[in-house]
Amino acid sequence: MMPDELTDLAVRAQGGDRVALSDFVRATQDDVWRVCAHLTSPAQADDVVQEVYLRALRALPRFRGDSSARTWLL
Repeated sequence: MMPDELTDLAVRAQGGDRVALSDFVRATQDDVWRVCAHLTSPAQADDVVQEVYLRALRALPRFRGDSSARTWLL
């Protein structure tokens, strides 16, 4: 089965592709912000988003692709 575009970007980012990593963040940042704003508040969302991406980037080597990258991230 062919992975979706975001999952493909995540897998390429795992391999060190910085452009794929940048594209992955750019493609997911609005969704991540909305979830963070819903769980905290719009005023705190920017700080929480930053923490989400820091944790996600540290965990990226463990992403197995069993789910879509969007599901994994959110």
